[in-house]
Amino acid sequence: MRKAVFILMLILCIAINVFTLWLILPDFFFPKRSVYVTKQDDYIVEIVKEYFRIEYDISKIVYQQSFPNGYSLDIYNVVGETDKEFDDTLSVAESNEIQEYFLNLKPDSSKYLRLLEAELIIEFFVITVIIIANSRKNRRKSDTEQKAQ
Repeated sequence: MRKAVFILMLILCIAINVFTLWLILPDFFFPKRSVYVTKQDDYIVEIVKEYFRIEYDISKIVYQQSFPNGYSLDIYNVVGETDKEFDDTLSVAESNEIQEYFLNLKPDSSKYLRLLEAELIIEFFVITVIIIANSRKNRRKSDTEQKAQ
């Protein structure tokens, strides 16, 4: 019975880890890079506003590489509403400048990566505790059998 519960728990843990890895997968292929805007007259903000003809103040820009070429921007206004912009004209100087700026930034870490790390740590400790408890139980059992003989 205990062995069946252990195997069921192991299968459940593996299923949860596979699902979390599936959630992380897009971030490995197309990582996002974010810029939080503090001044509206920053270099990249001015280029983005001019290139995409944006009239409002920007609070955040999220860049993501697209497949097979081009990129998309999620542009957040001060209120938090977002506009999606997509560009695949790689021969335009302003577009290349925007893309080069974001490609030089460090990619954002996936929000699910921390979840996967936490899952793996918890699973490791649970499995370790179960193994230690079983070994102690088996040792006690063998000690009582030896005393009985």
